[in-house]
Amino acid sequence: MGPDIKQKISDLIASGIRTEAEAVYLMVQIRKLLEGGTKEKYIQLKFNCDWAVHTKLSGTTAQWILERFDHANILLRDDGKILDLPTSLKDEIEQITKMSLFKRELDSFLIEYSLPKIEIIQEGWPKFLFFYAMVVEDCPLEIKSANNTSSIQKITISVEKAQKLFEDNQFYKISWNITDKNGAIGEHSVLNSFSAMVD
Repeated sequence: MGPDIKQKISDLIASGIRTEAEAVYLMVQIRKLLEGGTKEKYIQLKFNCDWAVHTKLSGTTAQWILERFDHANILLRDDGKILDLPTSLKDEIEQITKMSLFKRELDSFLIEYSLPKIEIIQEGWPKFLFFYAMVVEDCPLEIKSANNTSSIQKITISVEKAQKLFEDNQFYKISWNITDKNGAIGEHSVLNSFSAMVD
């Protein structure tokens, strides 16, 4: 099974990921390889694979992410600024929202399995991230019901594509929407772009 899956992943990356369906297909094939014995090594990557195929998540990694936003929410809800957060917490939230933890483990996984990195195709990562984010859009990460101390209840992400190109670049915004226990929603957004001239 392994060699066939590796070839499918290699072919897909080489041809470029251009649709949500292709992003899901890549994550499913990676998840199959992870089941072969490396899923404990790639906790963040496994989480992102799972997120692509579930309508909601509340497992260990989801709780870890929610805890970071919960800590930040407590500090920010009184008109605080993200820049005022403790450095370690600010860095963790930045890595989560920019999905750099995901990218780091994905890169390591592809190297370990002698597979091409997504960057072999120009605009590979930002374009893949756009389609991946579209897949997991509105699929919440939820605080477990047994957690009575959290100030938040869930996080969803939303994706907004700029209506017009800017210097032939397609800009898009990924927003992390944090819903607290009172139903109020806060947002932390990250901008990205890829060249609309590269197919």
